[in-house]
Amino acid sequence: MPSKADEEARHIYDKKVGSFIENTPSTIRYADVPWPCDGTAEDMVAVMLSGEEEQNVIRKRIKELALFWHPDKFFLRFGDNLSSQDRELITDAVLDISKQISAFWKGNDSEMQCT
Repeated sequence: MPSKADEEARHIYDKKVGSFIENTPSTIRYADVPWPCDGTAEDMVAVMLSGEEEQNVIRKRIKELALFWHPDKFFLRFGDNLSSQDRELITDAVLDISKQISAFWKGNDSEMQCT
């Protein structure tokens, strides 16, 4: 069962993403991107998935996250707005998160297919 802190972190993350999409800055700096938390990409994926227990809900959530954080999709949507100073840092972080989402999916795919 997820902790109250995990659920709150997830709620805050979801609100940040919604706000970012609705009000994308004309110049996106690293601090503007709705990172789920400080820490590793693995920590970030844990926050993004916190509060989910049912496999079908987890599967849907992973698909949503994969679409938002997929490098091609992310850069098509926001690439023109990325700050030249922060572009490399943002690119590296987006790639790390995308890889971690893929790893989570692959690591849990057989379990999800059994339910």
